[in-house]
Amino acid sequence: MIYPPVGGGVPPHQSMPENVKLDFEEARKVFNLSPRGSAALLRLALQKMMIHLGEDGTNIHANLKSLVQKDILPSRILKAIDMTRIVGNESVHPGRMLDEDRDAVAEHLFLFLNLVVEKGIAEQELIDEMYAKTPEGKRVNIGETDE
Repeated sequence: MIYPPVGGGVPPHQSMPENVKLDFEEARKVFNLSPRGSAALLRLALQKMMIHLGEDGTNIHANLKSLVQKDILPSRILKAIDMTRIVGNESVHPGRMLDEDRDAVAEHLFLFLNLVVEKGIAEQELIDEMYAKTPEGKRVNIGETDE
C-alpha cells in the first residue's frame, strides 16, 4: 500500500471555480480507489458548473441544452458533456455499468469537465482580456462587420 494514496485524472483547468475544483480534486484523489465514486463526484462538479454558468442546476440535461442554445457551450461538445451526466448517474446504480467500462469512462470525465470550463469560462475570459487591451477608439466598430 502506498501512502499517501496516488490519485488519478488530469489536473483541473486553471479557470475552474473553486467550489467545483474541490469536488474535482476529491474525484482525483479517489479515482484509483473508486472510479465509481470519482464519476459521481465529477457529476456533482458538473452540476455546480451549471449553476456557475447561470443555470439552476436542478436538471443537468436541460441546463446543458440551455447553455448550448445561449451559445455559451458549443453544440458539438454537448454529447461529451452529457456523457458525464449519464455516467455519473449510472455509476451510483448497481448493475448499470460494467466495472471495466466505468474505469475507462470515468477517466475521461475529468477531460470533459475541463472542456466545460474551457468553453464556458476560459474562452470568454480571454476574449474579455483582449477586448480590454483594444484601444477604446477601436472598440466602437467591434461586432459590426461580417468579416
